[in-house]
Amino acid sequence: MEIDAAGESLSIGDVGASSCPLFGKKVKNLKYGQYNICLYSVKLQFLWQSVIELKGSKKLQVLKKADLQVNMGLSALDPVLSWFSRLYDPQIPTSVWIRCQLALAEGFTNAVRHAHEGKPPDLPVDIEVAVWTEFLEIKIWDSGAPFDLEQKIQDMSEKIDPEATGGRGLKLMKDIADSLSYRRTADGRNCLSIVKNYTPILTTKDESDVLELPEELLG
Repeated sequence: MEIDAAGESLSIGDVGASSCPLFGKKVKNLKYGQYNICLYSVKLQFLWQSVIELKGSKKLQVLKKADLQVNMGLSALDPVLSWFSRLYDPQIPTSVWIRCQLALAEGFTNAVRHAHEGKPPDLPVDIEVAVWTEFLEIKIWDSGAPFDLEQKIQDMSEKIDPEATGGRGLKLMKDIADSLSYRRTADGRNCLSIVKNYTPILTTKDESDVLELPEELLG
């Protein structure tokens, strides 16, 4: 008898014993055409779950990962972007990398200018960047007061002055990211997570498809 679980087939014979070392205790007999099917508890469930997890899952590789702590206020923005540029991987399309750089700049600026407003100027901001084979994640930790990110973006979208030069950072990050979240952590800080998916450039005949960063972005 073949059982298909999420596209993966498992061949299970007609086992007549009351228990099986692989599947556990037999709980039910079923008739399926010419087959007598024995259903076993617990272990079959785990096996089925493993097959489903195996199907559709990929082993994504971490290409690069680094963290940085800065306590220089907005004057640290240029060093932060210079540090970020060193994490670039040629598999990442140009447009994706530039958008991630912009999201990082907005996230860091918001942490310093808004989350840390009125706090000591040397209060640190922690940044972590992980480059995976199909997505990039930027995390920024601040020590400000927590807030509802989705509600904040909605409120700003309704009230924002289209001619204003500031105040659009959160909405911009929302537009850039495939996933954007802001949560309170156990240590009393807030973590902004920006995730951007991309299709890796594995091979190319056109060298212009691979990003060559301008000198001003390399730091």
